[in-house]
Amino acid sequence: MAYLPDIYKEFRRQFPGTAVACDELAFACRGRAMPDAKTRRLIKLSIAIDLNLEGGQRSYARRTLEEGISSGELRDAAPLGLTTVGFLR
Repeated sequence: MAYLPDIYKEFRRQFPGTAVACDELAFACRGRAMPDAKTRRLIKLSIAIDLNLEGGQRSYARRTLEEGISSGELRDAAPLGLTTVGFLR
């Protein structure tokens, strides 16, 4: 992971213990019988898009493309959470 947003780096600097706990939680979640890495990445991208999280959108889109996921797959994933997330606002 070459690029890290400044806000994330600042969070890690100010709250190192919490950052480690977040890393451990993410690792534990990935270790469960979850979808493959590609599907997880697309799910997270969809959530970021549907919640209008600009930094997350950029980060997940960039990483999915770097991992060889096609732009067509990104477009297909984008609206998946809309009917659920849309009702939360």
